[in-house]
Amino acid sequence: MKRLFVSVAGLALMGALNLQAAPQTNLVQSLRFNLTAYVQGAPVTNHNLVSFSMAPRKIFTPDVIQVIGTATSHSFSPKATLLALTSLSGGPDAIVVQDGTNRVDVSGFFNINKDNIVVENGVFDSTTGAERGTECVNRSFRLRNRGGFPNLTLNFVATGLSQTKYKSLSGDQGSVIGVAEEFSMAIVGTAQVDGQDTTVRGMVAVTGRTVEVQ
Repeated sequence: MKRLFVSVAGLALMGALNLQAAPQTNLVQSLRFNLTAYVQGAPVTNHNLVSFSMAPRKIFTPDVIQVIGTATSHSFSPKATLLALTSLSGGPDAIVVQDGTNRVDVSGFFNINKDNIVVENGVFDSTTGAERGTECVNRSFRLRNRGGFPNLTLNFVATGLSQTKYKSLSGDQGSVIGVAEEFSMAIVGTAQVDGQDTTVRGMVAVTGRTVEVQ
């Protein structure tokens, strides 16, 4: 494979909260979380027996959006979504909350990385630059606090092995302008929910091939 472009899912994201106004071409993809945190319950003593239990707590994309909204004083609606923006024109990549026509850059709360070791099946056309295929690669996802804002009530760091489908994107003239990577993968890790340390597992997905010019 001769990868000419890098997916937003392979970058450590450190953006500001307000998107730059300079025009650029972006690949726009949906970023979705479906996680379960296992919270340790209080021990229960019955005579000489002490019982321990754990309670599962579901964490979905709207939960992630709302905890970021609370920290940044944004009142996002229940219809708000997370989007991964990959620049196809040399600009910054970003993670944003899309709420109607309002778009808020929340990149600084995320750290998303793709491992350097990749195993794949694919085809690359050296004449046109087009490519497609499937790759297996480890990815990591972190939702974290950010300086200058109140701490989030939810943090997590989780990793997993993704089977990623990739395919070139073509511009209006038919030339290759980038590559879209799409995946849905299982992840496991640790989390902090309302100040309590927990374990976490679930799914994360990055999908879509929409190209937009801002």
